[in-house]
Amino acid sequence: MTVDVIIVGQGIAGSLLAHELEKRGKTFVIYDKGHMSSSTAVSSGLINPITGRNYVKSWMIDDFLPVAITIYQEISSKIDTNFVGNKPVIRGIHTPKDENQWHSRLAMDGYGEYISEDYDGPEYDDYLREIFQWGSVKQSCNIHTQDLLSGLRAHYAAIGVLREEPFLYEDIVMSTSALSYQGIVTEHIVFCDGAQVVNNPYFNWLPFRPAKGEVVIVRIPGFPDSHIVKHHKFLVPLGDDIFWIGSTYEWEFKDGSPSAAKRDELVGFLERYLRVSYEVIDHRAAVRPSTKYRRPFVGEHPEHERLLIFNGLGTKGISIGPYWAEYLCGLLYDGVHIHSELPKIAN
Repeated sequence: MTVDVIIVGQGIAGSLLAHELEKRGKTFVIYDKGHMSSSTAVSSGLINPITGRNYVKSWMIDDFLPVAITIYQEISSKIDTNFVGNKPVIRGIHTPKDENQWHSRLAMDGYGEYISEDYDGPEYDDYLREIFQWGSVKQSCNIHTQDLLSGLRAHYAAIGVLREEPFLYEDIVMSTSALSYQGIVTEHIVFCDGAQVVNNPYFNWLPFRPAKGEVVIVRIPGFPDSHIVKHHKFLVPLGDDIFWIGSTYEWEFKDGSPSAAKRDELVGFLERYLRVSYEVIDHRAAVRPSTKYRRPFVGEHPEHERLLIFNGLGTKGISIGPYWAEYLCGLLYDGVHIHSELPKIAN
């Protein structure tokens, strides 16, 4: 058997890369056993152009956003599933100083398409404490990540390219003219193995900085669900009075399991800011494949050019993944140059 590409991992990176290869008519197989600590377990799927306490534009959002919208529309049509949520983000503005900062951003070039001083959503005074004002984030939404990935997994299984088994690094056979794995001859192997990169002998030396995240899923009867609310943490409506609350960040951790300490942190947030009763119905944890540079690794191994990595999308993988999947295909087939915004992959 001969294919153009072997993809290792079917998380966000591997799924988006497979979609781009399929568009180009390239042949591929995907190896994905599935991991309980996959970062999709805690992903809210947010596309949020404005970030941080100072209300700055997300890195390269002007480039990322149009590609993401187009790609997710393509995938939605392909798998016949609408996984794109239409609920925009509103941000709690907590002090007059914050309000001035919001308005100053609005006056800056390039911010008007993402920030609005107009808010026409529901009133939250009966539900939340310590809100001074609201700001609306335009062109924001959320992707139902589980629906996206499960739909693509079913699609790849149906067309016979998904191998639900572990990938064994020791079975890679390389020569100057060929690359193969367990009898499959290929031009390239692309590792999209997420946090499992720590077990990858070809790329585990890169400066990854895995971050553990935890969320709770809660039922809040009657809480308005027309918007995604950012009030210190995010409250993302999932339907039927169910909300995703999070996320925490932890860089020093023993394992990827939910912890009592972070559950207490999230429940403490609810106790402080919610005026109404709630019920915690789930507590989830996962390890995000973040990097030291907070930017992904996308490109060739410094010594084995047929081996590539597409990893480290971090907390904004839903927003930035489509762009970098397109870029990686351009790197493989169109002769595009190494992107100046990416960290170098070098020993």
